[in-house]
Amino acid sequence: MMVSCRRAFVLYHCFFLWSLGWSSAQQDETHLKSVTDLYNEASSHLASDNWSYSCSESSEGPDHWADLDPRWAVCKSGRMQSPIDVHKYELEEDLELGMLPLTYDNAPEYSNATITNDGRTIKVIRGGGSLIIKGVNYSLAYVDFHSPSEHTINGVDGRSVLPANLAVLVKLIFRFMLRFPLEMQVFHVSPEGANAIIVAVFEYGEAENPVLEQVTSQLGKLKKNQALAGVPVNIYSKPTDTHHYYQYGGSLTTPPCTEGVIWTIVSTIYKVSPIQLALFRVALEGSNSRPVQALNERKVSVSAF
Repeated sequence: MMVSCRRAFVLYHCFFLWSLGWSSAQQDETHLKSVTDLYNEASSHLASDNWSYSCSESSEGPDHWADLDPRWAVCKSGRMQSPIDVHKYELEEDLELGMLPLTYDNAPEYSNATITNDGRTIKVIRGGGSLIIKGVNYSLAYVDFHSPSEHTINGVDGRSVLPANLAVLVKLIFRFMLRFPLEMQVFHVSPEGANAIIVAVFEYGEAENPVLEQVTSQLGKLKKNQALAGVPVNIYSKPTDTHHYYQYGGSLTTPPCTEGVIWTIVSTIYKVSPIQLALFRVALEGSNSRPVQALNERKVSVSAF
């Protein structure tokens, strides 16, 4: 049975509101560029305003991005598009993938961040981060959030937290099915302008996530197309799991869908409270996720640890 995108969207929000009550009860290369330069470089692809995350029926939605601008043709023709569904049983162990060489400096000169709401996502712009992949140093540019998640793992959205009798309803909501409630993407940029993005996905939890709280506590002050400067935002200096992750070559998940992006998905599933998730969704006035794309002939590697 298929339902219209608009009806699926309504069903999703009905389920989401219901779930609130249910869940409640249960300085090297990094310093060569300023944070502003890194942010502008990482987000320079967002030059046009005529695209959206609307349902596929919309002429501005993901299915039509390639039609909006000839420079975005790869959104439709590309063979390495993101996001994807990570199938654990199809992973290839890569002995070269050890513990992620990842560091975040939470000194005040870095942790005083700017939080923006551009109408499509919430961004936290700050520096003080370094990631090395295959000998290339990538500097932290910004963090943004997507709800529901863009990537999926085994087509799962944290289903263990859903009552069994809701399975049929979830399947009806095809636009949002099989997704985690929230995805955090941490953008890093190389000196040459290449992107490496670390992904953390979140399922529902009862307690508020202290890292997310640094952001959600500010959202009530942040209106659409506004920014808040000087907000202290500390990122885990040692993330809880940097030795077990998935990695693949993909693209930006927004126009122009540029390929050549290295995606690293941390296998740990984090928690977000229903209230925190609600604050993100209210601020964004809806969802902001691109549909899952075909894997084609790509391989997804898993770290050997």
